[in-house]
Amino acid sequence: MVSSMHQLLLLFVVAMCCTRASAKEVAAFPRQVATPVEWKEAGAAPDSAHLSLLVALKHRDVEVLKRELEAVSSPTSSLYGKHWTAAEVNERFAPSLSTIKKVSAFFEKGGLAVTSPGNKAFVQVEGEAGTVARLLQADLRLFLHDNGHAAVVATGSYSLPDEIADEVDFVGNLHHLPNIRALTPRSATDEVDAMSSSDFIYVDANSNGPAFISGDVGDEQIGMSFALRCSNHSEAFPCLSSSSPTSITIKVENGQSGKVVSEEHLVSDICQACNSGNTASLPLSPSLHCDGSAGMSAKIPGFGPNSPLCGLTVSGVANFVPLKVSAVVTFASGETSDATFFSDVSGNVQPFYASPWVTPQSIKDLYGVPQGERGDSSSSNSMAVDEFLEEYYSPADLQNFFDMLGVRESAEGVIETGPNVPSQPGGEASLDIQVIMGIAPGVTTEFLYAPGRGPFEDASSPPITQEPFLRWIVNVSSQVSPSLVHSVSYSDYESTLGVEYVKRVDEEFMKLGLRGVSVLVASGDDGVVGYSDRYNSEHTCDKFVAGFPNSSPYVTNVGGTQLLRSKVELDGVGSARPYFNFFESVPTEHVCSSRTSGLITAGGGFSDVFERPSYQNTAVEEYFRLTNSSAVYDSPPTSKFNSTGRAYPDIAAIANNYLIVLAGKLRPIFGTSASTPTAAALFALVNAHLIERGFPPLGFANPLLYSLYTSTPSVYNDVVFGDIKCAVGRVRPNMCCDDGFSATPGWDPASGLGSFHFERFKVAAVRAAASASAVRAGSNTVADPVLEQGLLLFSLVGVALLVLFALGMLAVFKRYAREE
Repeated sequence: MVSSMHQLLLLFVVAMCCTRASAKEVAAFPRQVATPVEWKEAGAAPDSAHLSLLVALKHRDVEVLKRELEAVSSPTSSLYGKHWTAAEVNERFAPSLSTIKKVSAFFEKGGLAVTSPGNKAFVQVEGEAGTVARLLQADLRLFLHDNGHAAVVATGSYSLPDEIADEVDFVGNLHHLPNIRALTPRSATDEVDAMSSSDFIYVDANSNGPAFISGDVGDEQIGMSFALRCSNHSEAFPCLSSSSPTSITIKVENGQSGKVVSEEHLVSDICQACNSGNTASLPLSPSLHCDGSAGMSAKIPGFGPNSPLCGLTVSGVANFVPLKVSAVVTFASGETSDATFFSDVSGNVQPFYASPWVTPQSIKDLYGVPQGERGDSSSSNSMAVDEFLEEYYSPADLQNFFDMLGVRESAEGVIETGPNVPSQPGGEASLDIQVIMGIAPGVTTEFLYAPGRGPFEDASSPPITQEPFLRWIVNVSSQVSPSLVHSVSYSDYESTLGVEYVKRVDEEFMKLGLRGVSVLVASGDDGVVGYSDRYNSEHTCDKFVAGFPNSSPYVTNVGGTQLLRSKVELDGVGSARPYFNFFESVPTEHVCSSRTSGLITAGGGFSDVFERPSYQNTAVEEYFRLTNSSAVYDSPPTSKFNSTGRAYPDIAAIANNYLIVLAGKLRPIFGTSASTPTAAALFALVNAHLIERGFPPLGFANPLLYSLYTSTPSVYNDVVFGDIKCAVGRVRPNMCCDDGFSATPGWDPASGLGSFHFERFKVAAVRAAASASAVRAGSNTVADPVLEQGLLLFSLVGVALLVLFALGMLAVFKRYAREE
């Protein structure tokens, strides 16, 4: 009986061990991210689809990495500015060589090509989707984007063998669908081109007046597009002779005083001329143009497919003044239409705000950059614009931009890392490189392109698009000497990327900061609403969207502003109460908003993944104290955001009415895609002064920026007007939330710390570097927090050993005394 019990027990133990071993043979990596609404599943992935994967290996000692970065980035540390080399970072934090070999061997034996980039915390794997699916036990599916892009991801989990699973954070590009949108800069014509329904315009079915479609603003001018209809609005074009529109009167009034600013009476047989497309024969103001093609007007309810679409530019209006625009059409019968106002889709009149074009010189004037300031005092100074997903630039456009806007610079010296197709310039890339070089001429500039598409064997199918951001950060971190400042106008959402992904990418930002690299990221163009709900009329604004890499504690996030006239009135308790007074005040920076002709609304908010970093505690807590105690400034309900998360943006800059050259023509552009290279250029100019004096570059600058908020607040132009409640484009239903973050004195989630006063920022940065250098020069030892902790522990252990030794000796002495 006892023997039988022993046998049963032995069998039970063996069974448990075998079961445990079997369960640990592979480890599953589940998909825990949301699928963006723009992507739709389209069946199984073709086996021949070519995939390029990045296997993220676990770093060693991430907590030490955080402490070391804090030591070199905090202006109060004696190690401030003592940046590490790429070799030092790899040696200290990369996985062991045996780990790299073990992981590489698994994929090579599985039939995939393996390479090791300069960043030793990654292994790059290439191969066909069928091979990847079998090796990783993954169900790979084909997804199609609304604009035709194709991607392959695993809809469920993928698996790795037990012996390497613990060494891997994730296999990149298997779960994340790429953000095709990036942060494409906007213009008014973009809004017209994107129109797909009546959600964008107000149409009164009982009126026979024109329908305004879009609006644009410039320096002392406003532009508008409108569609015409017959006097009998149900009648399709061409009109009967008596109902044809023969003239149109455009009236521009001051939105507050009611004074008529401009009134243009344009006479012609508009109907006939527009439908024939014969604009040259129109005896009209040169500012009026008509498009005889059908197309756009067919999308407007109540307008025929041949209804003409016309555009008008009115010049000579005052900048920053709210302008109300209306139109009245006169028909051949002598009848006049109802007056139509430029309105939102609900019929609420929307004002225009003309403002000056933004050029490199106007940026320098606004932010106090001295005349003739250049960044070429040191050949080691450098900056980069980082581009994704077929965004290229044209050197010819860049040179034309310099020549047209009076910038003493040449397009010939740009360093191109990765492919560039000059014949296909994009608005994003053109904006980035023209702005950053226009403001900081003389700085060595890199155009760094991270491919997001690979070849596809089946010629009848589109090429596979993969998330480019991870590849970008691997490319940058693999460089021995990366550019010192990077401008990134690319953003996604924390919810579509997943916690593991964003935290691991955050570690890569830490390593770049430890090496002295500044990474500046755009805050987005859709306020608290988010891009996915840009055209979603059912959006409820219940939960604000957190963007990434916006929310990373280890990048500098850049919001957007615009110039408007405003005045500050003090209420009974001394709080600043903003209101508009357009005749008694000078233009000041407001948060850029689509409600005030900004066309975009700057992004901002709080992370749902990252805790608030200590460097911004003081600033953010002051914001909450103000909004919790003031009747003037309030914060949205905390149910809509994570009030303890990393708060952004950190700083802001002008984001609307930039002029760039695209395909040989000057074009206005709007977006935090513009404010980010602007701030990056100012960083590069400050670096020039630091390097010239023998000091290290700014590197990860956030601890410095927030310390200056306390010690030297005059470094910033505080932005106290505006909010980020809306999305991009023309005001329409559900594009604005009732709640949202507003600008306040001090830091706020709409404008950060504010914009820079360049000279004061430069002086403060040089002073901080000089102070740290002086501390090091006056000390024989370097204060290393990690080393100090080790020495303290060693000292405590030593003391404990001495105590034990003394107690032991005392015991021996007492025993000897008793024996005596």
